[in-house]
Amino acid sequence: MKEDSNTGTAKPRVFFALAVVLFPILTATSASCSRNKKVGLDELRSRIRSANSFVAESELFIDYIRQGHAPHHYIEAHAAYLEDAVKQFEKELEQGNPELGTGTAIHECITDMDLLRRELSSIAALSANNHGLAAAKTRMETIRKSLQKAYSSI
Repeated sequence: MKEDSNTGTAKPRVFFALAVVLFPILTATSASCSRNKKVGLDELRSRIRSANSFVAESELFIDYIRQGHAPHHYIEAHAAYLEDAVKQFEKELEQGNPELGTGTAIHECITDMDLLRRELSSIAALSANNHGLAAAKTRMETIRKSLQKAYSSI
């Protein structure tokens, strides 16, 4: 590594070059591993519990908004955060390789996460509409019940 004569530190070009070379390799490796990951019963149960956690957090978020204490910028940011997290979770579910007997429950979980993500995408717009938020929460309760049904079916 060359040292910068002014500061005595290594130039970051070497690190940048390594990052440019290693990043695509690591990304391709992790993507191929996640796509081929077997989803058995234990893994599926864990994922459905995680999906239920997303629903529960979303319901609590709606309750907090309905109390009138949440500033609009927080509502927008947290709704976007939850939406992104659910979208990533949904993507991971889609990339899994279901073992025999788990495909239907995985498909149901993916469908439910898609419904939740759609609900979250409208939360900021509904923040001043108490009836709209109540309806969204009711739909989330339906999603939670569907996930519980999928969990009990495996």
